[in-house]
Amino acid sequence: MSLKIHIKHFTRVATKGDKVAKVTFRGVSQLTRVLEDQGEEAIFDEVLEWPVARHLEAHEVVEVHLQVFSKYFNNRTAAAYGFVLQRLVTEGGVAVTDHMTDANNKLLRGIKEVSLIMLLETERICCDESYAVSSVAMFEVQMWEKNSAVR
Repeated sequence: MSLKIHIKHFTRVATKGDKVAKVTFRGVSQLTRVLEDQGEEAIFDEVLEWPVARHLEAHEVVEVHLQVFSKYFNNRTAAAYGFVLQRLVTEGGVAVTDHMTDANNKLLRGIKEVSLIMLLETERICCDESYAVSSVAMFEVQMWEKNSAVR
């Protein structure tokens, strides 16, 4: 099994400088590529993956930090978001758009939202090479169909 986290974008980013997203799960951190300053949008569109040897528990947390990148000093955290995996464990996939907080756990005015798609994926053995549709894309289509049916 593996846990895939698709980091899409951050909007209304008020901090200046190059940015990087840091995602931590079970004490293991992964970083996205360094993104040059593009104004108020930070579009990463990257998928990070963690192999999962033991089953996920509902109380585990995935932390996402938007950091201002520095070549010479430590990266400065501009915003943070924590997601408890309770819903992911029951449903198998979750799409999240939510507000982020600062170091004091207060909502930020400048940095408003992060878009995440998290999937719990089991290994599939498939002999057909034509099975090339990624599970992230399939989940996005399912979520879009579900949202359009509600309207």
